[in-house]
Amino acid sequence: MALVVTLLALAGMMMLGMSALRVVQLSTRIAHAERERTQAFYAAEAALADAQRDIAHGSRAALFAPAPTQAAVARAGAARTRQAFVPGICQREGMRQGLCQSAPGQPPIWLTVNFDDASASAPSVAHGTFTGARLAVARLPRYVIEALPAVARAPGEASLDGLYRITAAGYGPTLRQPVILQSVYRRAGPAAPDETGSAIQRPPAGRLSWREITTWDEMRADAARVRTPVEGTADQRN
Repeated sequence: MALVVTLLALAGMMMLGMSALRVVQLSTRIAHAERERTQAFYAAEAALADAQRDIAHGSRAALFAPAPTQAAVARAGAARTRQAFVPGICQREGMRQGLCQSAPGQPPIWLTVNFDDASASAPSVAHGTFTGARLAVARLPRYVIEALPAVARAPGEASLDGLYRITAAGYGPTLRQPVILQSVYRRAGPAAPDETGSAIQRPPAGRLSWREITTWDEMRADAARVRTPVEGTADQRN
């Protein structure tokens, strides 16, 4: 009888030990996943900051100069700016790599980007490519820059121009699901004269908004269905 009781007690202790071990293993996996997500988050944030440096004073900063006012164009015959951006695509080569512009009637162009593509002809830009910045990570974060139209403001105030949407992807050590961050950044321009010749002070520059995109895969899948209608049918959403 004593032997049976002892065996039952040992079995109970083994079950408790196994349960405790499973709890420890689960807690370890959760902590590891959270640590990796945090590292990916900071890598994506570093890519946002690098894109802002790219726009403001990187090696191709001239491509991001704010467009002159219509009055300035008429007086000085200034050429149109933002010619580096092509509607409907993210460019893949040279000084225009990662420059995007959405096309009318199509989903946002940033939803078409495959950040897992790290090749030389990828549609996104690796951290430090145009700024020389360095980042010690297993895989460099990447970003794209999308030109946005100017936003009209109150009479007598300069329009909110020089706007760019930055979408960045950062990866943790195991290179699993990336963290996607997005911001709207405004590059400052010089004060422009209005029709009377008086200087109009442009709005301040800097990061205007920020968000994390937690449903990246679902949003990309929805965008792909919009861009690729079912064969033999007309996609009315476009």
